[in-house]
Amino acid sequence: MSNSIAVNNKIKSFNKKITVSGDKSISIRWVLFSSLATGISSAQNLLISEDVLAAIKAIKKLGIRVKFTKNICKY
Repeated sequence: MSNSIAVNNKIKSFNKKITVSGDKSISIRWVLFSSLATGISSAQNLLISEDVLAAIKAIKKLGIRVKFTKNICKY
């Protein structure tokens, strides 16, 4: 018996605001998912830890532009 799920339909457009509390793993996931997204992604109050900064540094090395303004991070 398989526990996998096949997703056949892509999200065509996602323009929503999601609010969650700051967390290291959520911050790293946001960095990774937003680097794959089309358009501009923005996050406020990311938990800035060594691990999160390392994830941001890694995607910068892949050519993705990251902009920090006060407590907002945008790609």
